[in-house]
Amino acid sequence: MEPKRIHHSKFSVFLIAVFVWFLMSPLLTQAAPPNKGKELRNAARSGDSAKVLALLAKGTKVDHRLDNGVTALIIASMKGHAPVVKILLDKGAQVDLKENKMDATALMLASMSGNTEVIKILLDNGAEVNLRGGMGATALMLASLNGKTGAVEMLLARSAKVDIKANGGVTALMFASQDGHAKTVKTLLNKGAQVDLTADTGETALIIASIKRHAEVVKVLLKHGAYVNHQNKEGKTALSVAKTERIANLLKAAGAK
Repeated sequence: MEPKRIHHSKFSVFLIAVFVWFLMSPLLTQAAPPNKGKELRNAARSGDSAKVLALLAKGTKVDHRLDNGVTALIIASMKGHAPVVKILLDKGAQVDLKENKMDATALMLASMSGNTEVIKILLDNGAEVNLRGGMGATALMLASLNGKTGAVEMLLARSAKVDIKANGGVTALMFASQDGHAKTVKTLLNKGAQVDLTADTGETALIIASIKRHAEVVKVLLKHGAYVNHQNKEGKTALSVAKTERIANLLKAAGAK
């Protein structure tokens, strides 16, 4: 599976790296020697609450880590097994441990998957909502990248910073815009995201959406006052990079030159 690309600029390199990093990395498939830690990992992965409880009762460490740092809590959170997540936390699992390949926490991976039940459990147990993972990404950014609007709403309601920037100056609004998630874009804007923030290369969410042919996102951004004639560091505007006639017409109607 080849990730989508934005032409020219370091911004595209960053987005592609994050996309591959989170969505294509084999987090859950790493081989491990036969031991109780592996059994706990497998039980958490399958959502087997009884087996998890039995293994913990026999002395398996709740935060046993595989070679890549993955814990049972991280796996259960990513897979959306809320009962297992609650058991592990009740038994003392550390909520903000990071696996060491992507620097992702349980909350980040649950947000990427959009499981609001798990997200709530993690937040209620003290998960840090604005913690940064690899390349500076936050849980809100990962939820936005994947168009998980319910997760975005929950994270924002629990004090996620809407305009925090990852490496490259990328915001949650840019992530949502680049993959065409118009509903998520609208939610972020309604919750106070600044429409014209720029990445390090000068792209705004509007330029990104225009490059990626996301007309509905362009409409939402324009409705929320996006500056239509902004130039990135290469002097390009949303109109000059627009890939479809529909988007070009939307931009021109909003005053693009």
